[in-house]
Amino acid sequence: MAIKVLCLHGMGVDARVMKHQTAPFRSLLTQHYDFVFEDAPILCDPSPGAAEYFSGPYRCWFNTPTC
Repeated sequence: MAIKVLCLHGMGVDARVMKHQTAPFRSLLTQHYDFVFEDAPILCDPSPGAAEYFSGPYRCWFNTPTC
């Protein structure tokens, strides 16, 4: 049975970006892991530098930035 790992992206990107960013790390792990990537529900501006490499939409989990 695979271990499920929930992967939640940061503000101003999306699940596709996080999947790309974590690909080197995930390739080192065995097939015993099942990574699940989810998109946040709220549209927002891109994080700094994200628009240079990835097209939108950009998403966030909260309406306002939080610490």
